[in-house]
Amino acid sequence: MNKEVEKYFEEIITICHKNNNLSSTEERELLFKTVHRIRTDKEIVSKGVILIQSSVKAQSAKDINNFLQIIILELIAEVIKARRQLEEKTSAAKVSEISDSDNKVLYYISGYIIKYLEKKHSKQKNKQLRDRSLKTVSALTNSSGAVSFTDKFSVWYDKKNRGGLKKPCEDFFCMIREFERVVRENQYTEHNIASKEEIKEKVLEAFMIQHYADKLFYSELSSEEDVSDMCFLEDCLEIFLTIRGFAMARAIQRTISRGKIFDKSAPSKSLRGSLKSISGDQLSRN
Repeated sequence: MNKEVEKYFEEIITICHKNNNLSSTEERELLFKTVHRIRTDKEIVSKGVILIQSSVKAQSAKDINNFLQIIILELIAEVIKARRQLEEKTSAAKVSEISDSDNKVLYYISGYIIKYLEKKHSKQKNKQLRDRSLKTVSALTNSSGAVSFTDKFSVWYDKKNRGGLKKPCEDFFCMIREFERVVRENQYTEHNIASKEEIKEKVLEAFMIQHYADKLFYSELSSEEDVSDMCFLEDCLEIFLTIRGFAMARAIQRTISRGKIFDKSAPSKSLRGSLKSISGDQLSRN
């Protein structure tokens, strides 16, 4: 309840989370490096010991220091947990707005993207890297046959399948659905449609997308070089935005065409309509 102590811990949490999205293993490792630096900083620790000792005078400085070291770790862990729960709750509420028909299309696109990744990474010249890449791609499919909540979205998969389509696992489908959610939220700026690069940046910064990508692609990788060589997330996003861009262009074109066809204020271009118009003008002159 001590306001000064509360402010002290808030400052520590702010320093630890500065410019850190916390969604990937790499970012969490960076966070704990920052935490370790703070816990070994004599000036920061001494300040905390003095503040706490002013409220709990019966305890020694050594005991308070030990308490402080533990509580900093516990606080950071709780913040990470709370952040993940908040992001999952927010995401669940927003993806529920995506219709079943759109989910069916996204399911089909998810399988198409897996096939694209398989084809691309099978051309890797480095055998070791190729084998690891294809193993990662293979794990994106639902090969177990277990019942999944995504089964109800497999209509287009069943209709279009000629033996080459892939059935995405739950996490991969959820990541592609997160692509769609983030794109919908950011595709329009204040005055026009956002550029592809602007949308890419927003997607790659999204907490849940990094969360799924970390689980699907990078959890077993040990070096930054491996990540940069395989760049699965960027590949998935590029093909998704390409497919979505073509679909959006067609939708806009259809809207424009329908507007012209059903615009009642526009004069008829048929021969009969033209004759009526000419006859009406002649009658009005007479």
